[in-house]
Amino acid sequence: MLLIPYFGFIFVDVKYKQISENQKGFPIDALNAKKYSSIQRRFNINTWFVISNEKVGYNTWYWIPVSKVLEAGISLQKSSKSGDLFFPIPKNYFIQVARDDSLSRLFSKLFGRIKNWK
Repeated sequence: MLLIPYFGFIFVDVKYKQISENQKGFPIDALNAKKYSSIQRRFNINTWFVISNEKVGYNTWYWIPVSKVLEAGISLQKSSKSGDLFFPIPKNYFIQVARDDSLSRLFSKLFGRIKNWK
């Protein structure tokens, strides 16, 4: 959990994931997304997935709120290896934050997107 002054708590689930070449997106586990969505609604705590990997040298972090995962309209897929359900979320749905950036970049991008949503 992160405590952001004047904003509140953010629950963050940090994941090591790589883009699925078949789906052209990061695979987000459907059960986790639904569980975190329930926690978000029940306790009014913003919940985010944060993804990075060694392929990008952990220099880029991809942030996405769990609500956007569920509202993106992306169809559930089934893993051919494990049989688990997941959402293949394209990279452009995430807010990218470089390792050297501060969290203010995340919020400026987030609030900039909200201002421009129609």
